[in-house]
Amino acid sequence: MWQAKDQSGNTEAAARRNADVEGLADRVDLVVSNLALRNVPDADDRAGALAEALRVLRPGGRLLLADALHTSAYAHALRAAGAEDVSVRPLGPRVWFGGPWFVLKMVTARKH
Repeated sequence: MWQAKDQSGNTEAAARRNADVEGLADRVDLVVSNLALRNVPDADDRAGALAEALRVLRPGGRLLLADALHTSAYAHALRAAGAEDVSVRPLGPRVWFGGPWFVLKMVTARKH
């Protein structure tokens, strides 16, 4: 899932190094994704990525995921992985990506 073609320096090692440098390796408070998870081609792999994002959160930590595709499936996968307060909402015209036919939605969840 770690690809350099979409984001420069997008590696697991870089993310872990950043958490270590900030002293947060054992307590990530927030996971944010913006139009990234949709690049994972397989639904099971997307669900696995969501489960991993939830796993690395500290108890009470939040996940915010903006996307135009698969948002209902993301919410379902997060609930199945044990997330709480899972919701999906449209982000509205201020964040249209190319026009009203490509509506972004925000999926939010909290780790128990």
